[in-house]
Amino acid sequence: MTLYLVNTPAAEKFLTLANTNAGRRSMLGDADKFKGMGQVIRDAHDVLQNGVERAIALVNDRTRTDVAKHDAAKRIAEHTANQLAVQRNQLARKAENLMQDGQAIADAFFEMRSERGAIDAQIIAWVKEQSAKDGGVAEIRKTAMEEPQLAAVIYNAPNFLLGINANSHQKMRLDVVEKHAPNAYKAMDQGVEMQSLLSRYDKAIAGVHSSFYNPTVAAQAETHVAVA
Repeated sequence: MTLYLVNTPAAEKFLTLANTNAGRRSMLGDADKFKGMGQVIRDAHDVLQNGVERAIALVNDRTRTDVAKHDAAKRIAEHTANQLAVQRNQLARKAENLMQDGQAIADAFFEMRSERGAIDAQIIAWVKEQSAKDGGVAEIRKTAMEEPQLAAVIYNAPNFLLGINANSHQKMRLDVVEKHAPNAYKAMDQGVEMQSLLSRYDKAIAGVHSSFYNPTVAAQAETHVAVA
């Protein structure tokens, strides 16, 4: 018995997953994890579920020919994909706003002040000296967790002035933000996590088109001739 209009392994896997709550969570995210955007994610789940159910129901529609079924499934897919794209873009905007907000909070917290310039210069020299020693980077990180002024230098100064490689410096910057400006870190972390959903939405949208209908069969509907 045929369950789907498109019976490739990829389409069957997509439709089977998309027809379950757990499968939709893996495709579109868990609404409970994203405060403030949970309703957008729940709406996306509802859109995908509705589209999948309607596409599957077409298989047993005795009033339509195969061509008409695929043509109808194409229209369902287009509507579903368009709605998912709207929700995907809402998430993208929110993710960008969260990261910008977090960045702004961190920039304000770690702002370098001119009256501390002489001390900051000494801190940079100390960091560069320590970074050349065995275990020096670990010592710098430990001290930065305890000293906000050192943390501010780590956050603002480019890695080449500090003698720390780019990867270690980037990680240390995130560490000091998490320690000293937790609200900034939380916003940026939520933004990054939300941004990671976007590629999953893109994949789901592509899966809707490749799994709901066969474009070659659906295209035959264009040869329809109206007689009255």
